[in-house]
Amino acid sequence: MLRTLRFIFFTVVLFVLVLSAVMVTILNIYKPMYRAKINDNIVGYFKTEAEFDEIFKVIADEKKVDGLDVKVYLDSDPEFELSYIRKNKLEEQNLYTEVREIAKTEYTVYNVMVKDKTEMTFSSKESAEAYVTDLKKNTKGVEIAVKAEKIAEINSLTDTAKAKEIYTNLVSRYKPEEKKVVRKKVTQKTTASAKYNGTSTAVSTNASVSGGIKPASGTYTQYYKSSHRGIDIASKSGTPIYAYKAGKVIYAKWQASYGYLVKIDHGDGVITYYAHLSAFNVKEGNSVVAGQKIAEMGSTGWSTGPHLHFEIRVNNVPINPYPYIK
Repeated sequence: MLRTLRFIFFTVVLFVLVLSAVMVTILNIYKPMYRAKINDNIVGYFKTEAEFDEIFKVIADEKKVDGLDVKVYLDSDPEFELSYIRKNKLEEQNLYTEVREIAKTEYTVYNVMVKDKTEMTFSSKESAEAYVTDLKKNTKGVEIAVKAEKIAEINSLTDTAKAKEIYTNLVSRYKPEEKKVVRKKVTQKTTASAKYNGTSTAVSTNASVSGGIKPASGTYTQYYKSSHRGIDIASKSGTPIYAYKAGKVIYAKWQASYGYLVKIDHGDGVITYYAHLSAFNVKEGNSVVAGQKIAEMGSTGWSTGPHLHFEIRVNNVPINPYPYIK
């Protein structure tokens, strides 16, 4: 009987030792991991479910493009189950590559449609609508609209220079017939004639116009003419913009081709415009004094580089600013 018990005891001990050795061997070869599956397809083996989420977030961030609405998603939520896999197989897998291949991307762009044909493509709805607004003003009987589109890959967006070229061609193609305009003779009582930079222009004799300061430092790059209602002063982005005279801010936001724009009412029908700004230092309703910083130079709206477009208007009629700020 004692011999039988000893045999059983040693048999059990031997079995436990063998089983332990087998388990140690298995654990040295195999590792417990979470197998991720999407639509019955194995994506990879992860230490935790959270590791999958972390990798997906990194990939989603990689697919973002400045200024574009983007959605990164999966066809369905992953399913996880505990599994054992050889360690050498783990070393062969590239989780970032596997997750990147199943991640879907959806970008939103905004097309300017003319007669159901895409003429321009922008990253923001505001930019597209600015061109549509101006196109409708300068064309006649043409169906023009903004249409949002979801795409998987970014092919090309219309840059400022190309947009201006397309805009000019469209206006030329669809512009309304011009009507003859009878121009009234301007008397010396309200205006005086003067030449500045080779261009004969009207200069207001309204006393409220004069006495202001140059609104920004920089180089004059474009002067007043019939097709350009103000004067351009170029410098680096962020250059301070100053109020021409004391007055009240009546506008401080985006306006079509002007981009970010500030308007200041100086009274007696005199209003100044400060366009293509990158930042505001005032808001609508603020009172300002001459020389007060109101904004920073930028290149928003229809602009090919950082500069200030400055206008002076008298009773909403643009006049040449150069004689007053030169």
